[in-house]
Amino acid sequence: EPCTPTDCVQNPSKVEAKEGYYVSGATCTVCPENGLSDGGKIGVNECYVIDKVCETTTGQGVQTCYYGANGYTENCTKCVPNVCDKGYILRNSQCVPCPADYICDGGAIKTCKDLTDGAYPYSNEGASDVESCYAKCEERYVENGLITPINEIVPYLQQCKYKTNTDHECELVGNTCYELVCRDGWEKVNGICQECNRENAVSYKSGGNCVVESCKSGFHPEGQQCAADVRSCEASNAIVATQTWDHKKGAFGVCIIQECDGGYHVESNICVQDKQTCMLPHGIGEREWDKEHNKWGDCIATECFPGYTNDPNLTDSTNYEQCGECNNKYNNAGEQLVGTYVRECEIGVCMFHGEKYWLENNGCISICEEMSDETGTRRWNPETNKCDNICNPGYQSW
Repeated sequence: EPCTPTDCVQNPSKVEAKEGYYVSGATCTVCPENGLSDGGKIGVNECYVIDKVCETTTGQGVQTCYYGANGYTENCTKCVPNVCDKGYILRNSQCVPCPADYICDGGAIKTCKDLTDGAYPYSNEGASDVESCYAKCEERYVENGLITPINEIVPYLQQCKYKTNTDHECELVGNTCYELVCRDGWEKVNGICQECNRENAVSYKSGGNCVVESCKSGFHPEGQQCAADVRSCEASNAIVATQTWDHKKGAFGVCIIQECDGGYHVESNICVQDKQTCMLPHGIGEREWDKEHNKWGDCIATECFPGYTNDPNLTDSTNYEQCGECNNKYNNAGEQLVGTYVRECEIGVCMFHGEKYWLENNGCISICEEMSDETGTRRWNPETNKCDNICNPGYQSW
């Protein structure tokens, strides 16, 4: 059959399609959906499309698909990548993992070293962003000795953590690694852990920097130190006074006086003056502490009550006693002459003054002496405490 000049050619009685067409019976028909063909004696299933977008597990590419029952969807060649996902790079028409120490973020490949100014120069294979970069932590010597990394690597923007040779975690600042927390029995001094070494301490409490738990004999714990079991204390007029720690009560006992100021001595744990006023039966005296025998001496009278004296010429006390009774108080008959005294043996008022006695030269002179003569009688009346003068007949009192 004759061919349509624009789409078929006659080739010894056989029809062949031009490019872009396929043979259908004796006619040449354009490939569906603007598909392509290589021409010749082909059917519709040899029509194809190229550069059809396709997906791979690691990127996107193109492929050639031939026409079928469902169009250009089934009979396709292998997808050839031309764009790779982040973390991959195109090599020889294949998406392969980004090399170690590089970043593949869909643009130009970059090194971690360049992106982090050398601070985090490493990355694992397949890294897709700068957050995948990391640094390696290594042993190093600093101002306070050798420090060892706690982790081998640290992610981007994080810092290496170290521990000192005493196994304390530390923070590196400049060329010194300052320890963060000290373990039991250690304390931080200028940022560095040092073993506790409190004087007289035996052990330390857990969870605290050098809080003392126990001390040597003669000492007790007091926070971060050992305090002496005996300490000085203050007491009135004392030179030396001490308190002793009561381990059962956890407190100091009472203040015990050992020595007093001059002029004082210890008595019932009080500094008492060595000289004291004392009382006598009939006066006031002074006594002095006998330090040799550790007791009070005799009370020596300094003042007698009225009617009593220490003057041996003014008292008739047969046994020596301080403040003896004045010998002008009674007459030889034992009759009381003195009513009151001013001080010691100085008479103030005589008994029945002006009636029976009269004060003269510190003595009570009798003025009612009993008598009887031709004129009358004079005698003392004990009922009226008066001196009665009774005149005989022919006489009168005057």
